[in-house]
Amino acid sequence: MSAEPPSPKVRVVHALRGLLSTGFFNIVGSSVLNRIITFLSGMVLVRVLSKEDYGAYSYALTLVNYFILFNGLGTSSCVVQLCVEQKEDGRAEYVYQVANSIGILWDMVLTCAIAFVAMFVELSVEGANLALLCLAPLPLCSLLVEFQQQRLRSEFKTREYAWATNINSVVLVVLSVLGAFVGSTTGLSLARSLAMVLSVIVVFFLFRTRIYLCPPKAPYVLIADIVKMSLTVCVTNAVSQALMLIGTSFVGFQLRSADLTATYSTATAIPFALAFLPSMITVYAMPFFVQHASERRWVLRSLALCTLATMAASSLVAVFCIGLADWLIPFVFGDQYKDAIPSFRILIVAFAVAAPFRTVSGNVLASHRRYVFNLLSGLVSLVTCSVVTWWALPSMGIEGAAIGYLAAMVVGSIVNVGGVLAFAGCPRHLTLSREDASDERVQRDS
Repeated sequence: MSAEPPSPKVRVVHALRGLLSTGFFNIVGSSVLNRIITFLSGMVLVRVLSKEDYGAYSYALTLVNYFILFNGLGTSSCVVQLCVEQKEDGRAEYVYQVANSIGILWDMVLTCAIAFVAMFVELSVEGANLALLCLAPLPLCSLLVEFQQQRLRSEFKTREYAWATNINSVVLVVLSVLGAFVGSTTGLSLARSLAMVLSVIVVFFLFRTRIYLCPPKAPYVLIADIVKMSLTVCVTNAVSQALMLIGTSFVGFQLRSADLTATYSTATAIPFALAFLPSMITVYAMPFFVQHASERRWVLRSLALCTLATMAASSLVAVFCIGLADWLIPFVFGDQYKDAIPSFRILIVAFAVAAPFRTVSGNVLASHRRYVFNLLSGLVSLVTCSVVTWWALPSMGIEGAAIGYLAAMVVGSIVNVGGVLAFAGCPRHLTLSREDASDERVQRDS
């Protein structure tokens, strides 16, 4: 006589225990806590700084974020993929060391480039040049934080990963608020980089997660594989992040108003911050999708579960934000930002579309090393956003920028879902040969 299948209640209990044992709730807890802390700090900053100062800071930070699109040449984004695939003892740490050296050397160049722009290019928003110069070290500092966090995640150390994320958020918020109080935009800009450095030091002493400044001796094949992979990821991430920057950039460039730039930047703050909802699910699931990338049924079943979970959470949040927008924006940012409410509502709809479809499916494609497809999808979305925003902004004001972003999210979601249905269970592998691995050990031992 066959055993009876477990009841739905038992299956739910087993699923919850599995999530607990694999660290899902650690990631959820840290993500929620980080967003609450960041959210509260945003409420403080918009009240500490004048609207003109906040507009100058937002414009300068947007320009820095364009440089951060190429942060570390994408090496930090590849740490989980590379280290999970390299299962031999010592090889994962060695690959991590090589990625460290490539990313850090590149970011030194980025820092110099930002400083050059700040000193010799006159920006359209008054006060943005000085803020940009103070923010010049930010890409390198944020890269070091990303390397540590991704290394912990690649080792499935979810509890340590959660702590590292929380430490960075708390230090960043505390120093940013203090910097704004003491030195306005200049103090805020300098404090952000200092906070990143302190976070790296604390995480190293707590968890011994190292940052390698000196490049190791490495075989050419390994360097070529990492650079090829990271460059593709870098360009893909750059295109994806540019979608979040186009609106603020076009508002500043076309409308040439610090006031409107601050208003649109405020409208994007909550919708873009809500990206943590799909992110906490994909951060947890990504190593498992890498492990099971060749199992089509497992991938599709897990994709469906992740999509449904993200859709439920994002839809609930979207309804809440849209319904309470008239109260929420003045409460969080002050009455001077009431004109951000229409754009805010449009951007919340874009979030509700992108979170369960574009974000989740894009991460699954990345776990299959379908970076070229992700890149093409991003380019299609970027072109859509640019064309619609450029066309709508003069006639519709800052709401036109929000509509451009919504159009891009709809198009990107359709393309990504189609791609993951086509490629699920068919990953590409780029691993070292045994000969390369032998050379690697010899060079490491020497």
